[in-house]
Amino acid sequence: SDVCSSDLQRIGRIRQTNCGRTGKAEVNQAKLQVVRQMAKRKYIKYGIVVLITALLVFYFRDSWGETAREIMHTPLKNVLAVTGLSTCFFLIDGRIIQMLAGRTKQEFSVRQGIGCAFYCALFRMVTFGSGTAVAEVFYLNKKKVLPAKASSAAVVQYTAQRIAVGVYGTAGFLFLSLKNRQLLGKYHTYLPAGIGICILIAAVLLTISVSKTAAGCIFQAADRAAAKHPKWKEKLEKAREQTEILQQETRDLFLYDRKRLAEIFLCSLAKMTCWYLIPCVMLCGQNGISFDTVLPLTAVSYMLSGVIPVPGGFGSVEGIFYLLFSPLTGQGAVLSAILIFRFAVTFFPALIGAFVFFTE
Repeated sequence: SDVCSSDLQRIGRIRQTNCGRTGKAEVNQAKLQVVRQMAKRKYIKYGIVVLITALLVFYFRDSWGETAREIMHTPLKNVLAVTGLSTCFFLIDGRIIQMLAGRTKQEFSVRQGIGCAFYCALFRMVTFGSGTAVAEVFYLNKKKVLPAKASSAAVVQYTAQRIAVGVYGTAGFLFLSLKNRQLLGKYHTYLPAGIGICILIAAVLLTISVSKTAAGCIFQAADRAAAKHPKWKEKLEKAREQTEILQQETRDLFLYDRKRLAEIFLCSLAKMTCWYLIPCVMLCGQNGISFDTVLPLTAVSYMLSGVIPVPGGFGSVEGIFYLLFSPLTGQGAVLSAILIFRFAVTFFPALIGAFVFFTE
């Protein structure tokens, strides 16, 4: 019996050892799988970066050389000034994002908001202006902000920016009309349409974001279309739940957090001022043109760009800018200003956005 007992104890110890080895082997295998998944994601990210770079080089193939040459011929103080103003725009934009996202996730920092702003700048360039909101929602969702609440933040941010553009553009239009209507040329008649479109965009976004009636009508139509598709019904239910959260968040902000809302609007005016000052750096003094002409005319250009049906207004600002400024400064000066402006508001922030994308 003693022999049998010692054998059983030995067998037990062997089994325990084997179990321990098996457990360690499983843990090591799990760790290996995690490392492989991380490596796979890393390679996918590298691939995306390479693809984005290739697309940008191809699409802007005619602009890179021209922009580089223009930067070389521009005084260093002007280059530093326009890049500084562009940076200020995104710092303020990051603060706006933090104010909105921080309502639902208090640990969301200003630094993360700034990272989100530059991250969106990259996708603004890659998607030619149409993918900014999607990029913002995606980034905020990565930071544990619910998709509906992230969508609410993106809607409020965009609405505040459109209102700021409308207010600035309307003020510029009235100022120039009193000063010298000829500065607006034949485009004077388009300005009421620009003002109207800014108001319409803001009204539609606010209606969808706040009104239960409007959302109900949309979902009723969607329910009828999805009546024969059970899978669609499930997706619609999820969309309905997300919309309710979005509307609740937006209503709470407009009804109970008006101080924050006012701060967001003032920040939107401040960030647009940063962009509007960039042409002032390049054009003030050209052919006697003054600051009080360049700034309001730039604001009008931005507002009018909403009239042109280009995705996200991408490129339309430069076209309007050329049409309004070339009679005043000459083609050479305005083309130079456009190239520097494009570098400051598109290329420069997108490069920082690529760094954020790569390091996140």
